[in-house]
Amino acid sequence: MSYYVTSFIEIARYVSEDRLMCDGETTIQDLISEDFDTLDFELTLYCFEATHKLAFDDKLWEIELEEIGDLTIEGFIDTFLKQQDQTDPLFVTRRFLMYRDTLEDAWDEQGRNLN
Repeated sequence: MSYYVTSFIEIARYVSEDRLMCDGETTIQDLISEDFDTLDFELTLYCFEATHKLAFDDKLWEIELEEIGDLTIEGFIDTFLKQQDQTDPLFVTRRFLMYRDTLEDAWDEQGRNLN
């Protein structure tokens, strides 16, 4: 297992408060569960990017989760992780603002408002 796969798994486990049991061969669809929902998955992605100063391919943000469900974690990392250091000083800020937008959408769907 590569360093990045191991790191992704460690971050996912931390986000799930150690309730998540997975390895590099776990599929994305099996990763999503009662203990690790889509918001947790997205948070893991952003934390991973911030930790490593690497970005996932922009096409990832344009597809539905169901389209990548059959990929293993290892396959997901191999497919979508760009091996180019991010030098934009606002990279992390932009990613966490994307997460804020996701949270606001989730709250709006539940009839709540963050503001």
